Amino acid sequence: MGKTALIAGSTGLTGRLLLRKLLVDQAYKKVFSIVRTKTDEKNPKLVELIIDFNQFPFSLQDIKQVDDIFCCLGTTMKKAGSKDEFRKVDYEYPFKLATWGREIHAKHFLCISAMGANPSSGLYYNKVKGEMERDISLIDLPATTFFRPSLLLGERVENRVGERIAVSVMKLFSFIFIGPIKNYKAIDAEKVAEAMMRAAHSPSEGTVVLLSGEMNK
Repeated sequence: MGKTALIAGSTGLTGRLLLRKLLVDQAYKKVFSIVRTKTDEKNPKLVELIIDFNQFPFSLQDIKQVDDIFCCLGTTMKKAGSKDEFRKVDYEYPFKLATWGREIHAKHFLCISAMGANPSSGLYYNKVKGEMERDISLIDLPATTFFRPSLLLGERVENRVGERIAVSVMKLFSFIFIGPIKNYKAIDAEKVAEAMMRAAHSPSEGTVVLLSGEMNK
């Protein structure tokens, strides 16, 4: 009959690419996309739900069954405006989404994290990502896969000057990212979306972490 997917973060760089892949993948009969505001995306399989992310899981009460949950949520400290708001997007929302997934018996939770994710990190960004991975792993879903990309390449909607400069530098010196440091080479968002699709179609149990170098092939 085909699977049902739900994607959060479908308006972001990787999320946009992933949504398009889900919509053309014959394995999925229906794709829920939860967004803050209406988009122009149209497809017979797509069910776009405009929700209040601060009302998880109440805002998802009308969805009764999902097989695979794809979480592409994420922001920057500058865009969030404060540590609390950053943590809300990069920790609270994914954690509550995963908890809801367990309640409706979802089979696989697939979530974008970041290289360097570590709950003991001295860097707030990496610390929050690490705490998110740790706590979602404890929810005990049938399968959970975290994707840790390095600096993402691709056309973003918003303008990130610092990131554009970093991308230019990493492209210039991309030849040095081999061996032990291959995981820190910049990666095209398309490859991350492809890795998420492969993982969704592969038998999996427990928690799996895919590093950037594994996706960047």
